Amino acid sequence: MESAADKEMNGRERIFAESTRLFAEHGYAGVSTRQIASETGLSVSTVHHHAGSKRGLYLRIIENLYEKEERLVDEILDDIDDEVIQDRELFEKALHHLLERLLGFAHGNPDRQRLYVMRWLEPADELRDREAELTLRLYNRLAAILKRGQELGRVRGDLNLGYFIRSFDWLIFSYFVSGAFSWQQLRTDPLRSENLEEFRKYLFDYTKHMLEM
Repeated sequence: MESAADKEMNGRERIFAESTRLFAEHGYAGVSTRQIASETGLSVSTVHHHAGSKRGLYLRIIENLYEKEERLVDEILDDIDDEVIQDRELFEKALHHLLERLLGFAHGNPDRQRLYVMRWLEPADELRDREAELTLRLYNRLAAILKRGQELGRVRGDLNLGYFIRSFDWLIFSYFVSGAFSWQQLRTDPLRSENLEEFRKYLFDYTKHMLEM
């Protein structure tokens, strides 16, 4: 028999999973607490009990995704010091490892890309400051490594790091949201193994050429 604690945990997990999917499909403004309750099979009061307000629930979803991504990135960035940056082979290997982690994270969290894109298309609101804080926290960590690479002559000195990181981000988002490119169909399945491998190679080549490593 399921315990009360297990029921509460399962309720929270269902709310979290269904809310993520709904926000990704309809945007923050297009989802109501009543809709979340309907999709989870719970009452509105139960949703409020487990998740609080819609704003609080959305922020927890966003923060959870950023925290997971940060943990993946930090494990690699923490090991990139001057010795690694100055060694072309080691630096390139570290960056490739980072790209693999980010690509794998995007692959394993398919709703993440659509959720963010939906948010970017919506008018600015009270959530934007927190979202900007979370995004820039990760961007600044990446930029610090690349900036040090510029100082040590390993990364192209005239590269605008802000636009590079954002462009890299958008490459991954566009691949999983719009699909893999095809000259016959324009858009095909981004999760198909051969498409993923082709995109991975392009992403690595793009990064290497942009940084002039």
